[in-house]
Amino acid sequence: MRIFDLITYDSELRMIPTDVAAMEAEVKRHSRGDSYQQLRAAGVGSVALGRYDAARDLLNRARELADTQTRVIAVDINLADAHRYDGDLVEAERLCRRALAAARSDSPDLIDFASQHLGKCLTDQGRFDEAREALNEALRLRLAKGEQSLIDSTRSAIDRLEQLDR
Repeated sequence: MRIFDLITYDSELRMIPTDVAAMEAEVKRHSRGDSYQQLRAAGVGSVALGRYDAARDLLNRARELADTQTRVIAVDINLADAHRYDGDLVEAERLCRRALAAARSDSPDLIDFASQHLGKCLTDQGRFDEAREALNEALRLRLAKGEQSLIDSTRSAIDRLEQLDR
C-alpha cells in the first residue's frame, strides 16, 4: 500500500509523512474503503499526519474487520501509537500490553513488534529500565529473524532511550 511508502520517522521515532499532500490524498482514498487493509492504512496515515481522532476511528473500524489474531495485534499496536502520539500514554501502554500478551499466546512472530512498541511507550513515560527490557527483547528476536531494517529500527529506539536516560 502506498501509505506505508510515504512514512518516515522524526527524531522521536514517530511516523511522519514524506509528502503531506500525497499522504492526505492516499488517506482520503483509503478512508472510503471498507476492508481491513484500507482502513488500517488510512488509520496509520492519519497517525502520521497528526490526526489522532480520525486515526482512532479508522483503526477501530479496521479492528472490527480483523479476521486473524495477527491483524488484531497489528491494529492494536497502531491504535497504541495514535494514543501515544496524542499524549495518552496510559491507554497506549494498555494497548501495547494487550498486543504483546496476544502475540505471546497466539502470534509469536509478532512479539518483537509488540515489544518494540511497548518499549517506545515506556520510554516516553520515562520508565527507562522497563523500556530497556522490552527493547532488548525486541532486538534479540529481530537479530534472530535477521531482518536488517527491523534490527536498525530497534537499535534506533535503544539509542533514543539511552540519550534520554543520561
